[in-house]
Amino acid sequence: MSQNTNEQISTDKMRFIESGEGLLVSFPRCVKCKFNKGNFECEALARKPEEYMSNEEECPMFEQE
Repeated sequence: MSQNTNEQISTDKMRFIESGEGLLVSFPRCVKCKFNKGNFECEALARKPEEYMSNEEECPMFEQE
């Protein structure tokens, strides 16, 4: 899929974007963070705020694995 489509603009804030070319799935940054301990927990934060998991805000504790 082209990186310049209108559907791609909100990729960081949406998990699924459907276009005529297919379905784009976006994962939260938590997946690549060294503190990630699953869907709702991490070592740096007791419980992940939904804003971080849905890429609405950047987590200040993020560190790439």
